[in-house]
Amino acid sequence: MKQKIIQTLLGGLLISSSMTFAAESTVAGEFIIEPPTLLSLGFEWLIDGDDNRNASVSVEYRQAGTVEWQQGPPLLRIGNERINENALQYVTPAMFAGSVFDLQADTRYVARLTMSDPDGISGQTERLVSVTTRAEPMPAAGGNVYHAYPPGYEGEMLEPALPVCWAPITPATPAPIISIPTRPECSPAIPCWCTRDSIKTTVTATRVVWAPSQVAPTF
Repeated sequence: MKQKIIQTLLGGLLISSSMTFAAESTVAGEFIIEPPTLLSLGFEWLIDGDDNRNASVSVEYRQAGTVEWQQGPPLLRIGNERINENALQYVTPAMFAGSVFDLQADTRYVARLTMSDPDGISGQTERLVSVTTRAEPMPAAGGNVYHAYPPGYEGEMLEPALPVCWAPITPATPAPIISIPTRPECSPAIPCWCTRDSIKTTVTATRVVWAPSQVAPTF
C-alpha cells in the first residue's frame, strides 16, 4: 500500500513537472495591426505559455520600395498586469505590444516581426506586413470659411462672422460651440449663452478661423 502511494506521488510530480515545462514554451496566437497614425505603426501579438517570460519579439521595418531594414524597438512583453483606475478594472492579456515611431506620413512601410523563445515556440513565428501611415488631414477643397470671435473681441471682424456660443456639457465644463444667433440680442461681439434647445442651430464648418483678440477664448 505504501509503495502504491509513493508511486502515485512520483507520478503526480512528473506530470506537474511536464506541465510546468510545457507552460514555459510559447504558443504564438493572433497578430493585430493597430490603426496607424501619421508617424507611427502599432502591433499586438497574443500568446499562450511563456510563464518564465523569456520570449521576445524583434521588429524590423523599411519603407516600401527600399531594401535596407531598420531596427525598431522590440515589442514589450505584458500579461496579468492589473489596472485599477477608478471605474476601469482591467487585467492585461498575455501578449507582446509596441510601436515603430518617427515615420513619414502617408507612406507605405513593410514590417517584419520575429518571435523567439529558448524554450521553444509553436505556431507562426514571423509576421511580414505592409501598412500605410495616415495622411495629414487637410481642409476640404472649396469649403466654407467662418470667422469666429471670442467674447470681448474689439478688432475688425471679417465676414462671414459667427459669434461664440457656450453650450454647457456639464455645469462645471462648458464647451465652445460655433453658432448662428437665433435671438436679436446675439451678435459677433455679444455671444449668447446657448441652451440645450438652441444647440440644434450649430454650424458644421469646413474651416473655422479664430481671430486674434485681447481676450483669449476659454476652452
